[in-house]
Amino acid sequence: KIFKCVEVASGGALGVRPGKVVAGMEPENTNAFLVALARVATSGVDNAGVVASTLDAIAASAKSSRSSPPASAPPVQAEPLPPPPQ
Repeated sequence: KIFKCVEVASGGALGVRPGKVVAGMEPENTNAFLVALARVATSGVDNAGVVASTLDAIAASAKSSRSSPPASAPPVQAEPLPPPPQ
């Protein structure tokens, strides 16, 4: 949701793939996202309006995805984390 919120507040698409950023696979895009987040956080935009617009956009996206057929891709299995160092 934070990616969508930054897009709404900045008025444009970020051009980043949230899954890749969260997984640490695209450090340049992670930096671009963090810069955009800092800009909108310090820009003085109406936070309540941005949150409301973000939630509306997410709800609209969920409605449109329900009408399309489900994706046939199998779920990705994450590898277990190694034990912490002692």
